[in-house]
Amino acid sequence: MRIFDLFPEQNQFAVAKCEYINLQEKLPLPDRCADVILFTETVECIPDQYQLFCEFARILKKDGVLLLTTANPSSLRGRFSQFVLEGEHYSTSIPNEFNALVKWPGSKGGYFGKIFISGVLRLRTLAALNGLNIKTIHRSARTSTAYFLFPVFFPIVYYFSWRNFQKQVKEDPSNYTAYHEIFKVNTSLNVLLGKHLIIEFKKV
Repeated sequence: MRIFDLFPEQNQFAVAKCEYINLQEKLPLPDRCADVILFTETVECIPDQYQLFCEFARILKKDGVLLLTTANPSSLRGRFSQFVLEGEHYSTSIPNEFNALVKWPGSKGGYFGKIFISGVLRLRTLAALNGLNIKTIHRSARTSTAYFLFPVFFPIVYYFSWRNFQKQVKEDPSNYTAYHEIFKVNTSLNVLLGKHLIIEFKKV
């Protein structure tokens, strides 16, 4: 097991030595070297997410697993928050020019705050473009706001998702499986009610 961080000195109590990594650059790992990548609460801080998924696909072995966790803008609470403030939560604005770049004291480097939040469908597309398919969307803690919004907004989400699915299949029946997966992902209760996205991808 290897552990990486932009600021390895902040992980002195990790179970293994923490090594430096910059996720906006080519990863310092050989091709097809990893069985599992655990990537937690970081993708929303990366400007070039496509390139990052390219790198994950490069270093994963065939049938390797990428387990990604992030804040969930695709939940009903997250969609409402985007409508109100375009932020992760309806009580908090997205980072601005005063707090978007986070730096550790005494360090030259830094990272962006949550200004590149991506929903489950965008993450699915970025992964699929690089040969990574969704294996499972795991359940996370549910939010009371999502439960409150559910009776009104779930039928709307379901109706338009189904309508879009039918349209896509009619125009391009050869890709039925992919369009059906998109429909299921967009109407998943683990997505719509969950506080976080916990997505398990598998390299094909």
